[in-house]
Amino acid sequence: MQINSSTLNVNRILSPDERVFEIANQLGGALTNVVINRIRGPLSAAIVRQAIDLTQRRHPRLNCRIVGSTDSPRFEEGGVTIPLQLVNSQDDNQWQNIVLQELNQKIESDKYLMRAVLVQPVGEPKESTVSFLIVTLHHGVADGTFCIRLQADILTYCQKIATGEPVEAVVRLPVLPALPKLFPPSMQGYSGVVNTIDCLLRLVSQYVAHRPETLGFEQYQTPELRRANVVYRQLDETFTQRFNEVYRKEKASEQSALCAAMMLAAANKITGGKKRDICLSCQSFADLRRRIQPIISDEQMGSLASSTVTFHTLKPSMSFWDLARDVKQQIATNIQCNDLFSMMLASGLAVATKGILLNQVMASVGVTKLGLVNICHQYGVFELEEINAVASASAFPGVFVVEALRFQKKMFLNFLFSEPSLSQETIAALADDATAYLADACSD
Repeated sequence: MQINSSTLNVNRILSPDERVFEIANQLGGALTNVVINRIRGPLSAAIVRQAIDLTQRRHPRLNCRIVGSTDSPRFEEGGVTIPLQLVNSQDDNQWQNIVLQELNQKIESDKYLMRAVLVQPVGEPKESTVSFLIVTLHHGVADGTFCIRLQADILTYCQKIATGEPVEAVVRLPVLPALPKLFPPSMQGYSGVVNTIDCLLRLVSQYVAHRPETLGFEQYQTPELRRANVVYRQLDETFTQRFNEVYRKEKASEQSALCAAMMLAAANKITGGKKRDICLSCQSFADLRRRIQPIISDEQMGSLASSTVTFHTLKPSMSFWDLARDVKQQIATNIQCNDLFSMMLASGLAVATKGILLNQVMASVGVTKLGLVNICHQYGVFELEEINAVASASAFPGVFVVEALRFQKKMFLNFLFSEPSLSQETIAALADDATAYLADACSD
């Protein structure tokens, strides 16, 4: 999207959707985005430091902080140093501990909106050295799509610095305006308010009519004392390829198939394995970048993601793919009704309630799909062996959530949850069930 940066003021008031993420951030880092890069090669903290500084020059919002009162926070540009921490460890799994720390540590938004940790073995980095670069961003300024794309910028600069290639003048990308200003005319002004109210009324009526069941709380805790956690699963190349072939053949989608697997696993847990009808709700997160005209590229920094909720009655006789097709159809209908834009405009409700909505179980399950990661895996002497993304789900108590992406022909499934509302043992069992449902659905 071409934007004349001279007409935009970087130092502006946060929009309601951005304020929601800042409210969540102050509650222990809820909704924070974390990207994990597994990199092979002689990567040093000095190289990463220079690469991050160059990346910051490319994306002006990374040189901003959030200042002002809680009732009127605003972005302020200038003088921001992005923190970079070096952790030397011989433990191959130390990166997982660092990720948990990052998910549960709020971003000091009055100082910076991004931070990074480089985890690598003790000693001089070599070509065979495996390092983990963990990058954490404030969700109010960066969605999952941008967070992934940002890693390509950082690694490209790492490549140039390592080879001594002179870095030409960094092209400063324009800053996007507040998201509602990018919405179609029908979702702005009075018509936008009317459409948003209509969306919310339909959503409430569906909740009342269906009364979806949820996993509930194993243990209740106030938002500021909840902790985010992750259970990791990975589908190998053969499984991933088979899955892609089958969902297309069944006229479903990757998103709807994941939703079906998640709901079936949740239903099995809620009913204790008993065969009965059960109504569940599924919150599907979606990218707005290609739903705005003109299209906004992945390299444009911003949080351009929304969600829609669908309702499903699971019957013992219903097949996996019938459920997946039902999800796909309902999502398409909701998108046609501009629900994705309406849900963003409704962010003001969460601001008005000061985060009270964070106490509610918002859906039975949640699915966010980043899809195929379309960035390079080779950056000179550095190889990006794996890339993964997770978000802090401490703001979603009692919800079974997965964040999925594909890279190098494999699918990564990250099951996000909020402790102590759900335990790691419960989520691990649900994750195994969900992947088993996928496997069964894709079997011959």
